[in-house]
Amino acid sequence: MTATEKTELYYEQLPGELNEIPFRDVFVFMGDLNAKVGDDNSDAERTMGHHGYGSINNNGVWLVVFCAGNDLVIGGTLYKHPAIHKTYMVLSLRA
Repeated sequence: MTATEKTELYYEQLPGELNEIPFRDVFVFMGDLNAKVGDDNSDAERTMGHHGYGSINNNGVWLVVFCAGNDLVIGGTLYKHPAIHKTYMVLSLRA
């Protein structure tokens, strides 16, 4: 199974998991999804703010579509944050 197929399967299964949560419960969806949603919220104003970082990637598209389809908000894009808080870098030290 390719990485793209795994991503598609993941986002296809998420709505079923979301439906298991009682309607009145508070729902917070968090994780490292390798998703960059960028700062352009055209056609997604109800889903995200305009304080994302960089450009949207494929996982970001999946996340925005999932959130829009389930009335969820991408909270990290609503308020301005210093750029250093929006990204992280992992250094690989190989000999």
